[in-house]
Amino acid sequence: VQGMLAGIGLIIVLGQVYAMADVEQPGSGLSKLAGLPGLAVDIVTNQEALTAFGLGAGTIAVLLVWPKLPAAVRTVPAPLAAVALATAVAFLAGLRPAVADVNGLLRAVDLPGGAEFARLADVAVIGTVLAFALIASAESLFSAAAVDRMHDGPRT
Repeated sequence: VQGMLAGIGLIIVLGQVYAMADVEQPGSGLSKLAGLPGLAVDIVTNQEALTAFGLGAGTIAVLLVWPKLPAAVRTVPAPLAAVALATAVAFLAGLRPAVADVNGLLRAVDLPGGAEFARLADVAVIGTVLAFALIASAESLFSAAAVDRMHDGPRT
């Protein structure tokens, strides 16, 4: 259980490292791991990637240092302070971070029609739904077992 959760966590963290450097990430987990040396080269040689990575690293540093600051300062939650400081640094440095423009959110939603609902009877769709349900059930069971091992209270 711990190995499965650690593997999932590693894939998520690796994806975030690529995002932190504003570099497109590879598709698979092994590709993300194998691409780390190339990512390091991109960060060192590309000014935009270096700036984005530095801003992200500074944000993480604020999150790590924040709990060690005086109690009066810690009344502000660490994530809020980290984001506010990163935003201020980016603004003062004249950086223009990549943003997602959302135009016409209601037009972007495409409600399913009768043809889409008819596909629910397709054997392939039913098989996919069952596979997802089984995997989710196993993951929930593994997580409950892991939580039970971490405390002495009532078992889930």
